[in-house]
Amino acid sequence: MIYARKSDEMEQTLEEHIKECLKAFEDLKGTKLRKIFEREEVAKLAIVFHDSGKIFYQRNFRNGKLSFPGHEVLSALVFGEFAWEYEKASNQSLDALLCLAAILYHHHAMDLRKRIEWIGEGNFVIAKSKEELEKILDEHAKIVKKFLPDSMNCEAVERALQKTNDLICRIVRSSDKGVHLSVRDVSERVGEENRKIWEEFQKSREFRRQMLGLATLLLVVDYLGVGSENPTGFGRVVKEFAELY
Repeated sequence: MIYARKSDEMEQTLEEHIKECLKAFEDLKGTKLRKIFEREEVAKLAIVFHDSGKIFYQRNFRNGKLSFPGHEVLSALVFGEFAWEYEKASNQSLDALLCLAAILYHHHAMDLRKRIEWIGEGNFVIAKSKEELEKILDEHAKIVKKFLPDSMNCEAVERALQKTNDLICRIVRSSDKGVHLSVRDVSERVGEENRKIWEEFQKSREFRRQMLGLATLLLVVDYLGVGSENPTGFGRVVKEFAELY
C-alpha cells in the first residue's frame, strides 16, 4: 500500500488521493477557477503524477506521521522520464515541459537546491531492499495506468512505465541501512529540466500564462483531494479560495 498521507489521525492511499483530486477537478467545471487552465487532458496528466514522488517516502516517519519534504522534485523526476519515453514510443506530444513545470512547482517550492540536498543519500531510506523497491514501483505503475487519460496509447504507456522503473533502479544505492536515491543523479536530471522550464518561462508569454494557471489549479485540487473529513489548515484556506474565486 502506497500512502499519500499517513498518521495516527488519518490515512489516505496514493490511489485514493488521485481519485479525490480528479473528482475535485471535475467538480470545478464551470467555475472561474477552471477557466485559468482549460486543457483537460494536460491537467489530468499533471494530477496523476503530481504526488508520484511520495513512493520514495513510505518509510520516512517523522513525529508519528509520514513526511514528504521535497517530494515534488521526485515527482518531476518520475514524470520527466515517463513523458520522454512515452513521447518516443507513441510519437505523441504530452506538452511535457508544461506539465513538468506544474508538478515541480505545485507547492511553489522555489529553493530546489536545498530540497534536493535533503533527498541525498543517508537522509532517508526509500526501501529496505531492491526487491521492496520493485514492488513499490510495480504498484505505482498500476495506479498510474488506472487514472491516465483513455486517449493515451496503452503499449506506449506500458513501455514508458517500465523504462521509468528501470531508471529509478539504476539511480539507487544500497547500504546496510537500506536503499537510497543518488542525490547526484536526481540533481542532474531535475536540474536540467528546471533549466528548460525557466528558459521557456522567460521566452514565452503563453508558457508563463499556462504554467501559472496549471500550477495554481494543481495546488487547489491537491488540497481539495485530501478529503473534507480531515482537511489541513492550509487545505481549509484553499477550499475557501476555491469557493470565493
